[in-house]
Amino acid sequence: MIGDKLQKLGAREKKWLALLALVLAVLAIDGLVVSPLLARLRDFDAQFATLEGQVALDRSILLQEPAVSRAFASVASYIESDTKPSEAIDRLKAEVDDLARQVGLVITSMEQREPRRSEYYDLYVVEIGSFEGEIPQLVRFLRDIGEKPGMLRIVKLNFESAPDGARVRGSMLISKAIVRSA
Repeated sequence: MIGDKLQKLGAREKKWLALLALVLAVLAIDGLVVSPLLARLRDFDAQFATLEGQVALDRSILLQEPAVSRAFASVASYIESDTKPSEAIDRLKAEVDDLARQVGLVITSMEQREPRRSEYYDLYVVEIGSFEGEIPQLVRFLRDIGEKPGMLRIVKLNFESAPDGARVRGSMLISKAIVRSA
């Protein structure tokens, strides 16, 4: 039936029909094969560009490694790492007690607080409920705490003048950060 109708067509109409069939075939191939393939290639290009940027960033970070290592080595003596909690708190109490004894500050009450855990380190805290001494002794104690390796810090300090005016009494919180190894 279609073959009969095609035979009745003239030469000019047959050429146009063949051209139309060719155009439809090209459009079908484009829509079904070429366009999806080109879209996939564009996706690969975008992924490649993203990965290329990530590699460039990673490379720049790696280039900074020697400088970071030198900077860490310069402060490594200030950082302690990996001790048992009971040992860490005992060591912290001993350090504070030794510093106080060296400057003549009298500590009459010292208690530990629960360590605070963060992602990379533990923060150990001791509470000096009561201390007494002269102002120069307190100042030397505070200076020694700040200069001592091991990241000792005064978190809170309360003091008042004693009735005789020459001495001070007070309380304080002292913390120490200890880094956990990975």
